[in-house]
Amino acid sequence: MLEIKQLNNSQFSSLLDALRREDWYIEKVALESLFDIFSDDFFIAYKNKEQEVEDIINNKEIIVLYNNAIRNSEYFKEHYTNYLLIKGYTYRLEDVKQRLFYTFREAIYSCDLAKLSKDEEGIKLNSFIYMCIIKDCITELLNEDFNEDEKQDAIVYYDKEQKRKSQEDSKYHMYQY
Repeated sequence: MLEIKQLNNSQFSSLLDALRREDWYIEKVALESLFDIFSDDFFIAYKNKEQEVEDIINNKEIIVLYNNAIRNSEYFKEHYTNYLLIKGYTYRLEDVKQRLFYTFREAIYSCDLAKLSKDEEGIKLNSFIYMCIIKDCITELLNEDFNEDEKQDAIVYYDKEQKRKSQEDSKYHMYQY
């Protein structure tokens, strides 16, 4: 895999410019390297810091850049159900500001836990999925172009998974007595 450190300054600038313009013809390997290196560091950087919703929103530009690249990747398509499950889970909170704040905290915690357990795939998965969900929370909070259909899909998928899990758990409880 190509490492970001191998990119010279003009290549790195071109990569970021392409992301800003949403030109997806740039080399996929370089794009994945960018997010493999920086996405988990983004969340870990906030590990012991207090931040408010406004502080999270101030990072909107970089979150949107990550989101745009992630959503167009094969990796995101492979893990779309993880995205729906976690996004559906966030709707347990009615207030979108609380949803953004607590989802951001969950992202930090999940990336940190994966890093402590040396789970490289977990770091990547959590950072990618949470970055997209946080972008969605910001979009919803700012009343921007929010995808209501995706929200409903996430809620339905989460409810379906909870029912399936509940049924599975009830089988085991029956045998415990």
